[in-house]
Amino acid sequence: MNGKNIYFDTNSIYFKWNSISLNKLIIHYKEHYAEIDCLTLHISYKQLLLFNICFSITINEIIINSVNLSKLPIKLSLLLIIINYRSKYQISEIKINNNVVVTLERKQYAKFDEYLLNIANQELHNFMKLFKVFFSSHLLLNSKYNGTFSLYLYMKYPKNRESIFPFFNAAIEPHNIHLVDDYYCSALLVPINYYNLNVIVMNKFYKNKNYNYIIYEKIPLFLINIFTLTEDPLFFSHYGISMDFISIAIAENIAKKKIYRGASTITMQLVKNIFLSNEKTYARKIEESIISLLLENYYYVSKKEIFELYVNIIEFGPNIYGITEAGKFYFNKNITDLTIIEILVLSYIIPRPKFFYDALLLETNQLKINLKKHIQLYLGLLSQNLSLYNIGCCLNYNIYFYPIHKEIDLTDK
Repeated sequence: MNGKNIYFDTNSIYFKWNSISLNKLIIHYKEHYAEIDCLTLHISYKQLLLFNICFSITINEIIINSVNLSKLPIKLSLLLIIINYRSKYQISEIKINNNVVVTLERKQYAKFDEYLLNIANQELHNFMKLFKVFFSSHLLLNSKYNGTFSLYLYMKYPKNRESIFPFFNAAIEPHNIHLVDDYYCSALLVPINYYNLNVIVMNKFYKNKNYNYIIYEKIPLFLINIFTLTEDPLFFSHYGISMDFISIAIAENIAKKKIYRGASTITMQLVKNIFLSNEKTYARKIEESIISLLLENYYYVSKKEIFELYVNIIEFGPNIYGITEAGKFYFNKNITDLTIIEILVLSYIIPRPKFFYDALLLETNQLKINLKKHIQLYLGLLSQNLSLYNIGCCLNYNIYFYPIHKEIDLTDK
């Protein structure tokens, strides 16, 4: 197709639809927008009786604007897509800017579909070039990348989606990854270690404030157990990002047809707060994941150091950062004097500091219901996972909140 014209070239056995081209194509879908300089499509039947069709799509100079992907437009010079389509099996090879290759397979069965996405032995430098325009941290902007990596994603998607949840699995394999300073940048890469991260934390969160920073050795064990259980159960075993978290999040988001669940580990939350903004786009999530992987696997910042920094910068309310400030603000207590119930309350606040504070001031009934469910759920999990002695007995469910100078009663009535 060239402009408004469509040309067909037919054969008695093979059907060929050659050189369909669209120039200056503009696509609008809701808040999403794409502009394509030239699109060329080739379609051919390989085996007519088996319904085996081959699609070849070449796109030159594409600009994509999508608020979910990035605040900045995505620009690609070349996108080549080759699709082999059969009635029960499809495989696609996508080449981006002539150097990044992604393979996508789909197999169809009676009760479910299988999807496999594979990025095999790709040069990290070429992959990072696709996203570098969206990076905001000097850590990634001022670096060059050597080595290769592979990424594998698998999903089993049931056709009866109302009663069966999708299954998802993912893995990433780095190969000889190495970063070097880009000496052509105006600012050189600052060495990343615990001490430099600590300086960033102090300047960003504790400037002009009382010094309420707490070191790892002073953090109560119950708080470490509770925060890792509620925020990142695999924290001490994963390598910065959790493929299990990602699998669950993607499967649930697909099932609900919206962004319902994130996949942030404690390391990723720390990275977001130190290096990045609160922008909710996939581009920022990719940057957050890359820095998290580097933090643990390239710069070798330890789990204890990451957790220490994390609990000192978490937001718990209006201008309330860190567990020491939170303990004083909500309960008028030192962190070492907090009860298990009070620590569970703090763990409930982490994903929703502003909403919690507003609901607390209004003393909403929904807050009491949600807070009680949270406490009972994680008390049960703590008892199972840590074999604690009678953790549920003799606990005070009358919680005194210092900001409202009042107790909230969560006991069964």
